[in-house]
Amino acid sequence: MMASPRFLAVFDFDNTITDSDTFYTVHEHLHTGKMTQEAKDACVATGNYMPYERLVFSSMRDKGVTRAQIRAVVESIPSVQGLEDVLRFLE
Repeated sequence: MMASPRFLAVFDFDNTITDSDTFYTVHEHLHTGKMTQEAKDACVATGNYMPYERLVFSSMRDKGVTRAQIRAVVESIPSVQGLEDVLRFLE
């Protein structure tokens, strides 16, 4: 029996390739829940956002967010100026 296909999503948290934080933008557009101030403070204090990200991804799964929905949001985010030139150069 073959395993069901899986996909890898790559998020740009520091605006290196996109004009905004892709994880935050997907989270906001798909209404996957609000981050409490307490959670924000804990993330900032420790520098560890992974527990929060796990909660958001769990919420996405529970709400039935699809790969197509995530992809549509990510593809709507403009890339940083010059990225297309860099990618063409790397070809």
